[in-house]
Amino acid sequence: MAINILGGYAKGFSIDLPLKVSFRPTSVILRRKIFDKFQDWENIFFMDLCGGSGALGLEALSRGACGLFYADNQTDVLKIFSKNVEKFKKTFSKNPDFVIDEKMISCHKMDLLKIDSWLEMAIEKILIAQEKITQVFIFIDPPYDDINCYNAVYEWFLKKSKKISSLNIENRKIIFTLALEYDQRNREKWKKNHIFSDGLEMNSSQSYLYAGDRTLSIYHF
Repeated sequence: MAINILGGYAKGFSIDLPLKVSFRPTSVILRRKIFDKFQDWENIFFMDLCGGSGALGLEALSRGACGLFYADNQTDVLKIFSKNVEKFKKTFSKNPDFVIDEKMISCHKMDLLKIDSWLEMAIEKILIAQEKITQVFIFIDPPYDDINCYNAVYEWFLKKSKKISSLNIENRKIIFTLALEYDQRNREKWKKNHIFSDGLEMNSSQSYLYAGDRTLSIYHF
């Protein structure tokens, strides 16, 4: 079983998956819609949390992103991703137009219940290390029924959105985009827990992408 990168320098690259997949890959339709909507990835750093196959992060690199921070909570999934990264680097090692620097990709084991702490730590490190970043794109795709993880993400951004929307690093204005995937059928059910309420919308501009019941809420700060 494999997932193919849809576009960019690495178009057609095959991301290997185990025979028994313990995660839910983002659908091809939704991936295509994401990269149709966001086409210019220059100087954008991609964070793939609850990363699973890593297809979105590797595709972002293929299309010009300047770095990838990948995290998942499953040891076996992390091992598979690391193997795919080595395959990715080896496949394109002789392409002068698509240079993958050793520091461009980092892989981390993440506790889903501490996802807010991970966001805090990762963003700080990324912005200090990467001088050319003008935007941080954070894609989060937790297990659809993990309300605690969604709530942690919501609370973190509600607290930090005003602060990060005015963040400047060495006179660079940094734009933040949060893309949160969920099952549309949970939206009304979870509003009573403040998830998908008006808090984030008030502090950001928002758009949506749909693929059946799979929905991506996109917030810009």
